[in-house]
Amino acid sequence: PTRFVRRTHEVSGERWGRLKRAAQARGVTPSALLCAAYAEALALWAKEPRFTLNVTIGDRLPLHPHVERLIGDFTNLVLLEVDT
Repeated sequence: PTRFVRRTHEVSGERWGRLKRAAQARGVTPSALLCAAYAEALALWAKEPRFTLNVTIGDRLPLHPHVERLIGDFTNLVLLEVDT
């Protein structure tokens, strides 16, 4: 049977700063760093070395001066190929 377990981990501010600086030194954004770490963690349980991540991104374009007052779904999905 399928079971789901929520796992969490908090990184200290000091460690997060070091990770961001290390990523920046390599030309990688913090978001890309976290996405890569997530993909590596999923790869441990994946049946295949190649899979796709559905990455949700916010996409509220400034097309109107009051766009921040609008209620709606302003997200898009990016399909990210992972090949471990």
